[in-house]
Amino acid sequence: DHPNNKIPFRATKPIQADEAITISYGPVVGVDDHGCSSLHHRKEELLASHGFHCQCTVCITEETTRITSSDDFEAMQFIERVIVGNNYTASEALQEATNAPINILRSGMFGKAMTDTSLQVIAACDDDSIELAIGFQKLALKSMELRCPRDHVAIAYELIRL
Repeated sequence: DHPNNKIPFRATKPIQADEAITISYGPVVGVDDHGCSSLHHRKEELLASHGFHCQCTVCITEETTRITSSDDFEAMQFIERVIVGNNYTASEALQEATNAPINILRSGMFGKAMTDTSLQVIAACDDDSIELAIGFQKLALKSMELRCPRDHVAIAYELIRL
């Protein structure tokens, strides 16, 4: 209990004017007796212990992921048809994937498939493999942009740049 419901904080580094100030409640908050964390447990505990409904990017992403499970199914069908099914050349598959609907692009399954395909294309070692691999990797990053917090995407771009 703090007077006037105010809690003092001290910054450990300089804070920019437009920078978000955040605090991590995890991974301890929301962990059950078996060491498992769930969205329901975490949100329930934050409401009880801190008095708010969490709307952080992790919670929102988990809620969205649960809601869009049909998107993962559609993505799986798309990947089987376009990538796994040997119905397309790598160049044609890249074109099909580039034009995939947004719900498929947003799927984590799609992003992983694009990364895996990028690595397989590089292994082919033909003349077009580098350009095609970059194309598939760009789609993996686009998928990540659609479903992840911006700082995670920035880290991914930096890793690829290196």
